[in-house]
Amino acid sequence: MLDEEDNDEEMQQEVYEDEDMLEAQSEPNEEAG
Repeated sequence: MLDEEDNDEEMQQEVYEDEDMLEAQSEPNEEAG
């Protein structure tokens, strides 16, 4: 498991994507403008 750092980066990116999706779902009005 030498790619632990890479995995951490991937996990963080996934978390960011999840947060973006959650924001879009919880605040659809802002998206619609």
